[in-house]
Amino acid sequence: MSLFLSYLSPSLSLASFYTLATYCTYHREELEKERRRKNYLKAYEQGKTPEARADLARLQKIRAEREAAARRKEDEVKGGFFALQKCKSG
Repeated sequence: MSLFLSYLSPSLSLASFYTLATYCTYHREELEKERRRKNYLKAYEQGKTPEARADLARLQKIRAEREAAARRKEDEVKGGFFALQKCKSG
């Protein structure tokens, strides 16, 4: 056993030290992964990621199409209503 290991704990074996070091590395990597995921989601919500910009553009296009369809339908209803009035009065 090295001097470093015996300094940490006299009863700590080499195998348990490597397990502890691996766990710490794994834990650190998991924390880093979670931090990156949260940062990505925050940037996505703010529209800073390419995926967010693509989604916002797609939603804007869909919204414009729906508004145009609603206007067309409204014009058809108004046009039909006025056409019926002309027929009745004429």
